[in-house]
Amino acid sequence: MNNNKGNSILEMILFLPLAFLFGILALDAVFAMTDKSAITDAIRSGLGDYKTSPVPIFQSNGNDEINQDFLNWTVQKILKNLGNTTNESEQDILDAAQVKVSAVRIKINNQTGQQIAIEITREASQGNLPTTLNNSSLISTTLANYNLNQISPFAIKQRGVINSSKIYKDFAILIFASASVRTRSINSTLRNIFFANYDVQAYQHFIAI
Repeated sequence: MNNNKGNSILEMILFLPLAFLFGILALDAVFAMTDKSAITDAIRSGLGDYKTSPVPIFQSNGNDEINQDFLNWTVQKILKNLGNTTNESEQDILDAAQVKVSAVRIKINNQTGQQIAIEITREASQGNLPTTLNNSSLISTTLANYNLNQISPFAIKQRGVINSSKIYKDFAILIFASASVRTRSINSTLRNIFFANYDVQAYQHFIAI
């Protein structure tokens, strides 16, 4: 009887630390999922505010090129949203995140509306988190499905065009954004032990301008 009782106590002593550890990891996973959703919303909100930009979206030279100052403003807007989301100060979110925004020009066949070429024309990034954001692969993956023999969803019909073969505008401009943010963790030591790079990445695919 005493042996059985002793074995039960020993099993409990061995089990409780493991249960505690798994509980902490489970809570960390919940934090990560919550962060990812909040980060995605922060990016979408930052891109969605482009109409409120205090700087012109396009350059003043008339060639419909995105203004670099607009991209810089968009990055700062997203970082501010991320700081509000994670309750981080301006400097802390710079150390805990990296944001990259890319302007993409899609060449459109003005007769058929099909995509011809995709080009990243300008980019802006900010943040001190040591990670590499690759918008090129994101953009290629997102837009690859529209390279078939179909009208691009970004093809814009010309206004006031009558009896002309040029039905669509020659191009469309999209804005892509990605962010990597260090997630909040209950125990940073555990995070560093079990997760070498415990970051959350979120993407806003495009905003048509």
